[in-house]
Amino acid sequence: PQAVTAAPRLLFLGRLDPRNGLDRILAAMPRVLAAFPRAELIVAGDGPLRRIYEGRARALGDRVRFLGRVYDERPALYGSADLYLCPTNKASFGITLLEAMACGTPIVGSDICGFRELVRDGKSVLLPPDDPEAWAETVVRLIRDPEQRAEMRAWGLEKAAQYSWADVSARVLEVYRRVAR
Repeated sequence: PQAVTAAPRLLFLGRLDPRNGLDRILAAMPRVLAAFPRAELIVAGDGPLRRIYEGRARALGDRVRFLGRVYDERPALYGSADLYLCPTNKASFGITLLEAMACGTPIVGSDICGFRELVRDGKSVLLPPDDPEAWAETVVRLIRDPEQRAEMRAWGLEKAAQYSWADVSARVLEVYRRVAR
């Protein structure tokens, strides 16, 4: 999406467990909804905390939708989101960030080692994972700033292209050639 309407769509995709931090996004949503009452949080994933998170989300009315596990729908979900939110405490690389970037979706992720390496020198936003207020402020600011989201989108597409099978295999082959010399 190029411009956010009055109903911005936010996406969380991941296992519903303590590590992945959906509780932090749910805690941030009242502030987001105060600024954008028609904002929608799409939660794609399942896990041991689903019922607990669904209970917490009831306080937000119908502005949070739980989809359960998704597979083939992932590209369409990323593509339909105005922002992808990934507040995890721990990740080794950030494949969902890369998936979102490949679909042209701006990302807001946790400021953790695995994500820093992926988005170093980039246009993505990394935040302390345990600061719902910072997440709320950043989401509201980005929803209001289509130019920054467009920059994030363009950078993400460019970055994701560096991880195509063709590019990665060419780099690996070059390493083998250098080692073989």
